[in-house]
Amino acid sequence: MGLLPGRAGRLLARRPGRHLSLPMREQTSPIWAAGGGGAWHEVVPAGPVVRRPPIHHGAWSSRLLAQVDATLPAAGVAVVPGGIVAGAYGWVVTPDGSVLIDHAWHGTAPVEGRARYQIGNGPDFAVRQLLGTTLTLASMASWKNHAHFLLDSVSRLHLVEAAGFRLDRVDHVLATPYNEGAWRILERLGVSRHKVIVPEAGVAYRSASLIAPSFPGSRRNYPAWVPAFLRSRLAPPDARPFRRLYVPRVGGRLVENIAELMPVLEAHRFDVFDPPAHPDPISVFAEAAVVIGAHGAGLAGLAMCAPGTAVLELLPSEHQYPYYYTLADAAGLDYGYLIGPSLPTDLKLGAGKGQVSFRVDRAELAAAVATTVARSPHPG
Repeated sequence: MGLLPGRAGRLLARRPGRHLSLPMREQTSPIWAAGGGGAWHEVVPAGPVVRRPPIHHGAWSSRLLAQVDATLPAAGVAVVPGGIVAGAYGWVVTPDGSVLIDHAWHGTAPVEGRARYQIGNGPDFAVRQLLGTTLTLASMASWKNHAHFLLDSVSRLHLVEAAGFRLDRVDHVLATPYNEGAWRILERLGVSRHKVIVPEAGVAYRSASLIAPSFPGSRRNYPAWVPAFLRSRLAPPDARPFRRLYVPRVGGRLVENIAELMPVLEAHRFDVFDPPAHPDPISVFAEAAVVIGAHGAGLAGLAMCAPGTAVLELLPSEHQYPYYYTLADAAGLDYGYLIGPSLPTDLKLGAGKGQVSFRVDRAELAAAVATTVARSPHPG
């Protein structure tokens, strides 16, 4: 990824020959700040989270709840004088050599060795010095995936604002808008395009003063403030829920027998809605009364749906993760899921579990769709 021209580019000073080796010492921001190296501004305290149980449709065995956390960590903003943001994954590193792990998607889950950091270009980073104050929104996979960009990266602006920081007093913003639509989202939230620097793999950005909001919730577990912030700032305030949407998958992890299933969806008046192909997907989700979709980034728009919107997620048996269950629950939606078997041929060919296609039983889908539509409080 390259750097954009503009004021941010002019303030960026390269220092050839200087390198940073990513340290392995880990701390959380509150503990590190207590040692006097910087400051921690807590916005949301740590505490338990009570989720509404999801509706499990169909007969396939479920592992969805295995990664649902009963508590969420504190969320806030760290101010790190001389702080470093390493690589596109956005690792926040202190001048004394600690990785502030509560800013990363990985959280505090123990993983052995440097593979934990998924560096890609080796352990060393070329160092670039940024003058002034830098805000980092960089997060894992946010440069290529809409859900990670919107939910893991952009939502951190709530913490920045709630902690009392002003975007007009920030010189640079490290962020990863991956297309023009992502750029527009940042601009609607007050991030000036000319201040944005797109972080590069293998580069560490050292700032005179680094403002680093923590990861929202924990990985795959979203708190209520994430959809509340995004909906309040991006969704049309006068949206009326009436649409019935089917959100398909493109690329990997396809519903292999979707042609067989479409008559079921058409009988209930569902429209196929591909968010990347629409000029204003946020408004469409805000108008949804019912959403059915295969597990994937397209379902990030659930954050924009009105409370009570009924959701049915189609999950492959080998990729059961609670991203959209916890998001839907946090947004006050009525969530259910139906699991279909991942294709054994794809598994034998060595495809990553996240890319394996799957089948959905037509009879099970028909029953699940009828139940989901009936549960929606919005006319469709």
